[in-house]
This record gives sequence, structure tokens and C-alpha cells, in this order.
Amino acid sequence: EELVKGCVARHADDVAARFGDGEYGRAELAFIVLDPTLARHVAAEDAILFVALVGDADFFAPNALAKVAARRDHGVSDGQLVYSEAHRLPDGSFRFGYSVEVDGTQVGASGLTELQDRYQATVLAADLNYRIAAARTEWAKDFAGERWYANEQVAPDRFRDALAGVLGGVQR
Repeated sequence: EELVKGCVARHADDVAARFGDGEYGRAELAFIVLDPTLARHVAAEDAILFVALVGDADFFAPNALAKVAARRDHGVSDGQLVYSEAHRLPDGSFRFGYSVEVDGTQVGASGLTELQDRYQATVLAADLNYRIAAARTEWAKDFAGERWYANEQVAPDRFRDALAGVLGGVQR
């Protein structure tokens, strides 16, 4: 939780500074970050890891979710869908802006211009990934020999069960 709060605070400060310098037209930005550990078939609205609002950005949060949902559903940025592949978007689709994916971390942002939203989403995703990797490195120093993700190096039972009919049973 502190890791996420720190990342969001850095980006809130950056947005405020850029607004103060006149680069950004407002100091409001909504981020939606999806859980990179979940399978792609999980709907975006069920995969939200966290929502971060910079300033009074409640209004923009649904737009950020729509952007990242389009990416999750179609496998490409919603900007690509909107501007190059509009035939892939059904009627009623949100048709503005970009979302990003950095090493599996999907982020939608809304509140600024399209390019500014994309920039802030990209930097937030990279920052999160970096800080999680750094935390894991620190954890490994304290827990040498332990596993970060699981206690066993065995595939879940659902994979064994799926192969039972084909292979006549799979032993552990």
C-alpha cells in the first residue's frame, strides 16, 4: 500500500508542477491500474488493482477505465483502435485517448490531453513495476531461500485435472 501511495504522490506532484508551469491545462488526472496477475479473460472492471485521483478527477475515472478496458479487451491501445482500427469498436465505445501496457501492467489515465494522459500512464506503470521489482529484491535479501510467489513449484490442480481425460491421469 505504501509503495502505491508513494508512486501516486510522485505523479500528483509532477502533474501539479506541470500545471503550475503552464504545460498542463489542468491539475486533475484519474489513473486506473489493472492487476497484472489476473488472466486476460477477467473483465477490466473486475481486474482493478487501484484507482488514483489527482486533484478533483472523479469525473475522469470512468474514461480512464474505458480506455484501459479497450486495451484489455482488444490487445492494443484504445488510441490505435480509435484512430486506425475503428471497425473493431462496437457502437457506444469510448473513442478518445490512449492506454498503456508496460511489462504487463495496464494503466488508463484521463483528464489531460491524449498525449499527456499517455505519458503519465506510461511513467506510472514503469514506476510501479520498478518499485515492485526493487521491493522484491529487498525481500529476497531478508528471506533467502524462500519463494516470493508460491511455496511449491507445481502447477495448480486445474491443469492436472484438464489433462486427466487426455493422458489418463497425471501424477504429482
